Amino acid sequence: MSGNRGGAGQKRKTRSDKKVVVAPNISDSNRVWIHRLARRLEIPEGEVGSKLVLAALNDEKCIEFFRAYFHRPYHINEHHIMYPLFNPINIYDFLDMDTNQHCRFKLKFSKPIAERMTEFQIALGISFFAHGVKALLEYALTEIRIIQIVAPGVEFSQQRRTLPPGNVNSNPNLNSNVWSIFK
Repeated sequence: MSGNRGGAGQKRKTRSDKKVVVAPNISDSNRVWIHRLARRLEIPEGEVGSKLVLAALNDEKCIEFFRAYFHRPYHINEHHIMYPLFNPINIYDFLDMDTNQHCRFKLKFSKPIAERMTEFQIALGISFFAHGVKALLEYALTEIRIIQIVAPGVEFSQQRRTLPPGNVNSNPNLNSNVWSIFK
């Protein structure tokens, strides 16, 4: 019998809505904050991380913040292009790349979102997709307004300050160095 049984010789089709998987290295402290948000929202950590990255990618102030790091033009949409500054900063000055306190964090994105993040990665002038995702995730975890988009109703008694001082929201009620969602 030389016939194919059950289509074993045929190439399988891939799903049209297949997700793109990326696993950036994130710090243990960021992993703890994502875990706390996931417990508070009662959804998986990977979903919280994906929502944070997407909220940062859609945030105008986030893209404006990263403009200082752009080496190439970034196409926000069909009609809007953000051009880099004359002397861009190296993105690795922003990213925490200390490998001692890091672990892989698996995230999944739809193909259109992954394409937008690829545009972002290319604009940053870096060769690793995971590093672009890491930059967005680290930014999202330092901005309370982005966390409020993902987890509305979460109250912050204190604020994490890891961005440069000029980029942190100046709210007089939030003047400490760490924020907590358990209030």
